[in-house]
Amino acid sequence: MVRRRATPRANRGGRKSAVKPVLEDNDDRRFVRPNAISPHLFCPICTEVFNHPYRAPCGHSFCFTHVVRASLHHDFILESIIGDYSVACPWRSLGCSFIGALHLLASHKKNCVMNPDLLPEALRVRELQALQRASSSSQLSEMAFASSTTSSNNTASTNTTTFSASEIDAAVETPRRATASGAGDGGVSVTIDSNGDDGA
Repeated sequence: MVRRRATPRANRGGRKSAVKPVLEDNDDRRFVRPNAISPHLFCPICTEVFNHPYRAPCGHSFCFTHVVRASLHHDFILESIIGDYSVACPWRSLGCSFIGALHLLASHKKNCVMNPDLLPEALRVRELQALQRASSSSQLSEMAFASSTTSSNNTASTNTTTFSASEIDAAVETPRRATASGAGDGGVSVTIDSNGDDGA
């Protein structure tokens, strides 16, 4: 699926109009299968998947934010290829089940029922706090997975949730989607879907 974007065109005065790309925060890009992304789609400067790739006259591509704009051209081909990879909604931990192509994410975020910006003020504060708890919980869960491989008793514990060595091995060996949410007692609840499909 190829997206069409506005390109700079000459105006009546003969000058090119400056079309500035809308830079999205990389934190919103949660690829469902990050290991399946081609190594050719990573920026050599930041080593992340290209974010608004621009091509230099030499043919190399870089993220827009890493280079001086002189003599660079927007690399629509790379952006379209990356835009076809599946991502999950950034508010998945709040309950949104959207998984779709990256180029559809901006449109989805504007209408997502879990978007804290679209909620009434009273709910917005509560959901933002839940999102922060879920974010910190997922970081703790990732640390638990990492520390489990060096643990002497073959278990990893994060607050009140304990993972056995076989659960960790199964989670590491199979493609998965993991969601974490904070429990009311300060514990962490982690759900791992290891069916291997990306929902697309």
